[in-house]
Amino acid sequence: MKNPIVFLVSLLILSPVFAQVSSDALANIDDPHLRQEGQLFSIRLSPGKPLKIFVVGREEAKFDFSNMKLTVKRLKPYPSEELRVTKSGDYYTVATPLPPEQESQLEVTTQVKGKSEKFHFLLKQKKP
Repeated sequence: MKNPIVFLVSLLILSPVFAQVSSDALANIDDPHLRQEGQLFSIRLSPGKPLKIFVVGREEAKFDFSNMKLTVKRLKPYPSEELRVTKSGDYYTVATPLPPEQESQLEVTTQVKGKSEKFHFLLKQKKP
């Protein structure tokens, strides 16, 4: 009778250790600075190398994503520059690397069927 109780107590104590997820990954999921909603689309940035951009259409707006054009422009640090973007499955990848150790201001523009939306993001570099 003593062994099952010891087993259950040790299981309860150790289970959070096995279920841990990177704190960076958790912080990025719900970071309001990395997610924005517009009239037609919701945009979520996933920082890393390379930067990934996820685009989700609003339920009210029915669009064919194969005809969507997405452009990314780095506004800060100066001078501004249009970044190279490639579609990779269900997300977009920014192929142009962002400057290390500096915060970057990005302008993401979506365009489909003559309608466009602009989103502005400020990516702050993490301090070690």
